[in-house]
Amino acid sequence: MEPGSTISTAATQICKQCAHYLAPGALECPQCRALVYGDTLERLAGEAKSLEARGDIFAARDRWISAIPLLPAESAQSKWVHERIRTLEQAAATLDGN
Repeated sequence: MEPGSTISTAATQICKQCAHYLAPGALECPQCRALVYGDTLERLAGEAKSLEARGDIFAARDRWISAIPLLPAESAQSKWVHERIRTLEQAAATLDGN
């Protein structure tokens, strides 16, 4: 990069909550702790809950699984999602008669 040139804004992510710059691949803002993919996670959670309400346990589990890569591994949300997946897998096993 030449002196005086700027970083492309297309490659730069900014937190939607506090406008702090985010490192490439960041899952949460280091300043305000907002989840980078919060909107997507809310959509996935809504879909999963709707599928659970309809009794479609396998599709609900799959929807929760798709949320895992969007969450910081040690976050409370990640732990909750993993527990929800375990609960759904236990319910599925009961349905299968295992």
